[in-house]
Amino acid sequence: MTASGRHASVPPSAYPFDAVLFDLDGTLVDSLGDIAMAAHGVRRAFGLRPLDDARIRSFIGDGARRLVARTLTNSHAGVLDADLLERAYQAFETAYEACVVATTRPYPGVPDMLAQLQGLGVRLGVVTNKPAAFTASILAALDLARWFEVVVGGDSLPVAKPDPAPVQHALTQLGVAPERALMVGDGRNDLLAAAAAGCASLLVRYGYDRAGAEACGVVPWHAADTLVGLPALIENRDHD
Repeated sequence: MTASGRHASVPPSAYPFDAVLFDLDGTLVDSLGDIAMAAHGVRRAFGLRPLDDARIRSFIGDGARRLVARTLTNSHAGVLDADLLERAYQAFETAYEACVVATTRPYPGVPDMLAQLQGLGVRLGVVTNKPAAFTASILAALDLARWFEVVVGGDSLPVAKPDPAPVQHALTQLGVAPERALMVGDGRNDLLAAAAAGCASLLVRYGYDRAGAEACGVVPWHAADTLVGLPALIENRDHD
């Protein structure tokens, strides 16, 4: 490693960031419809009426098991005993497997944006709180997997975002120092994990947790209403 902490085997890019890590749900893909469909299935399995999709949207971001507990209790603070949570999560897995990419699609311009970043020599990864198996299924089905050198799911490590470990793990796999990395996401967990890991963050304002992100106390490097302009933003930043 060099004195700056960079692995010498990885040449620095000409731009401010050698690596960009992305959240998945609400950042790269709009998956609300399929997540809500699976969540409604969980409630039906336990004899409960489905909730509005907007309510399910507010439960997304802290991993599938937290989503299930919140969905079944209709509370952000919802807690289930271990046995009930496991049964409910199994119901969610079954329901979600049947519809994981029924309506889920990349946000406009995402594939081209990833291609452009790769063309700049920027290395790419995904760090999400979604379980790794569902993450892999979505990336493969939407032909996005080819852009990413590393994918860290919510169950890939013992901890998930906002803990910095998933971000740190992804950067270790890429051999990129935190100060040369950007974490892109739509919520508080993304900003907090990036800050704790020592890397910059970009908030996408169209996602599922804008309010939480804006209230978490972390000021991102940039905020955007679309990812279409991210390659130009990175490219031009070097010349500011």
